Amino acid sequence: MKLKKHLNRKDRNTGHEFYRYDITINPEIIRELGWKDGDELDAEVKGKELRIKKK
Repeated sequence: MKLKKHLNRKDRNTGHEFYRYDITINPEIIRELGWKDGDELDAEVKGKELRIKKK
């Protein structure tokens, strides 16, 4: 898996940059979980772990 940082937008007045982060998950894992494109997901942080599950 890979975490990617993308520039989402830049404020015209202040020049402040806003970023979003994407996680690339192997398609085999997605199939194993039974997830499909467009599924709503929930995220939970526990300690230093991120848990993602289908709503």
